Amino acid sequence: MKNVVILFLSVFLLYSCKNEETFTGDAPNFVLNVETSQLEPVPGTYMYIRGVAQASNSLESVRIKIEDWELDKTITMKSDDIKTYDVDSLLGLSAQQCGSFLNQTTHKTEVGGEIGRFFLYEADGLFQNQEEINSHTDEHGNLIQPNAKPGDIRFVDQNGDGVLDESDKIYAGSGLPKYTVGLNASFAYKNFDLSFNMVGNFGNKIFNSQKQRLDSGYAGVNVRAGLWDDVWREDNPSGTVPRLSVNDANGNFTTPSTYFLESGNYVRMQNLQLGYNFAIDAVKFRVYLSAQNVFTITKYSGMDPEAPVGTDVLASGIDWFPYAQPKMYFIGLNVNF
Repeated sequence: MKNVVILFLSVFLLYSCKNEETFTGDAPNFVLNVETSQLEPVPGTYMYIRGVAQASNSLESVRIKIEDWELDKTITMKSDDIKTYDVDSLLGLSAQQCGSFLNQTTHKTEVGGEIGRFFLYEADGLFQNQEEINSHTDEHGNLIQPNAKPGDIRFVDQNGDGVLDESDKIYAGSGLPKYTVGLNASFAYKNFDLSFNMVGNFGNKIFNSQKQRLDSGYAGVNVRAGLWDDVWREDNPSGTVPRLSVNDANGNFTTPSTYFLESGNYVRMQNLQLGYNFAIDAVKFRVYLSAQNVFTITKYSGMDPEAPVGTDVLASGIDWFPYAQPKMYFIGLNVNF
């Protein structure tokens, strides 16, 4: 899937009149449903705008055309009189922040950019000592993270104003894969047959929200096995997981940051089947062994790199604790008389 830039419109006219209607134009790239409540109805029609096109209604001689794609331009509709609409408000193309992590947004979509990108605070490693915390200041020497302790995440103050807020968030990749691949193959040799299929995604990121619970011990919940070896401690300064604390005053596990982002690349063997064919008299038999979700090659630390892609194009790639896909093994026998 190529990166999609929201610079497209389409115009559709659904007619309720009995006369013959005509429609001319193209409809490239449907991306989003657009709010049309600001439009005044065209006589005899229901109108929806989603891409670049020209349309005509032979009954009312209505013609709609987008003259330019600069946001300060307007759309003019010609029928009995002239109606003018602002492109930005008409199409709802102002920046949209979506996604949710502890009631905070995680994605942003705006004109000229890839749809549904992660929009997060930048995590710049962990503070190793108090000196690093004291040096993380604004131009006036004020501490940017006054509640930080060694082992906490260092968040980047992008605009240098000494305050960590929405203006410090950055675009940090997409939950939509750039490439989705699949491979189906079957082989036969004498009485044996082998078939399999593999799938994979590449070029996407996953927001691993599982870390908020399984890595933090938040509210006294259990943590994942092996966490102690990964947590930053004075005797383990190479640990990559922020220090454990009761109240998380620095917001290590409650701030939507790039700390939670991981590569979503994976290759999975979905199905594998091995069969053997033989006959006894006129009866043909095939015995087979079959397996599903045989293995997954990925660096993603969550339960399943496939599930988080999701169906919401504006907020894809958040891992919401899906059930892992189980490995299943079967043995079977086919009999043909």
